[in-house]
Amino acid sequence: MNSTALYVFGLMSLVWGIIIFLISFIPYYSNGMMVFGITIPKTQMKNYELHKIKNTYAWFCIIAGILLALASMLTYFRFRSLKTMWIQIFAIFIYLWVTIFFYIKSYKKVKKLKETNDWVIDTIKGGKEINSISLSSTFNHWIYLILLIVIGAGIGLVAYRYPMIPDKITMHFNMEGVATHYVIKSLETFAILPIIQVLIMVVFVGISIAIDKARSNANNQRDHIYKKTMEYMLFFIGLLITIFLSSLEISLVGIIPGTLIKFLSVFYVVVLFIMLVYFSAKVGQGGNRINDNVEINTLDDEKYWHFGILYNNKKDPSLFVENRVGLGLTMNFGNKLSWIVVVGMGVFVISILILTRLL
Repeated sequence: MNSTALYVFGLMSLVWGIIIFLISFIPYYSNGMMVFGITIPKTQMKNYELHKIKNTYAWFCIIAGILLALASMLTYFRFRSLKTMWIQIFAIFIYLWVTIFFYIKSYKKVKKLKETNDWVIDTIKGGKEINSISLSSTFNHWIYLILLIVIGAGIGLVAYRYPMIPDKITMHFNMEGVATHYVIKSLETFAILPIIQVLIMVVFVGISIAIDKARSNANNQRDHIYKKTMEYMLFFIGLLITIFLSSLEISLVGIIPGTLIKFLSVFYVVVLFIMLVYFSAKVGQGGNRINDNVEINTLDDEKYWHFGILYNNKKDPSLFVENRVGLGLTMNFGNKLSWIVVVGMGVFVISILILTRLL
């Protein structure tokens, strides 16, 4: 196994680790009064059958993930690095579909357990009474100007080096480190990455504003802390992506070596994993792990959630709401604006793909 194969092997191992962690421990870092998107009374959270369902799901996802990861990684000893990377990606998609199936099965078990035992909780009624409960995080979105400074610094370094670089530029290497694609030096070529960076920054700012405006499942001070922490984490992820793309940009003109790009990609994946673990352990979904001694007022809108994942409530004016499962937010597909957002994200993804093909 050559150095390139070892690099890809290590990077994909980290990716597998993050995916297995996020999926396997969904029942444990989700909202404190919800299991697989089903609202559970606080007094029943230690119920034996409930814990059995959670543990079975977690162990199934861990074992299935490890087996698929090991099986796909064995291909590194037989095929070229590029082919094995695609095999890994295909294995990840299989893993996601298998775990989705098992999640739905676990969801149905929890729902049946709740109905059989006639568990009832004190809630805020949903439907017409919903008034988009939200507490502002007081996050300063102007902080994203730092990303523009990083983008500008990258452009400045490229502009300084531009007259000194050859007319023919290597733009792509295969997994063995052999140059496979060249382009003629032009301003248009070096404008692509800054355009991608600006598009990504705009999307991150939009997500940050959506977090700030999103309705929460708990009307208390936890909402404020949770949103602010999530927005800072989102900003830091955006900053890492921007720095990485700027590093890639200046590596094309020979300011930094290509080996540094490999190191940065692994470093950023590790940092991202540490951030997710910290957020899950210390904050949790909806801030349920924040010890503020305040009772959570849960919205009684379970009937609007499909499998605890998809939210569709035409009576709720909110565009974004807290996820019942996992971390982050989801859209209210009962709000017509949600479909505009879906189309907009589709246009964004297609634009990025087109721009990267031009490199």
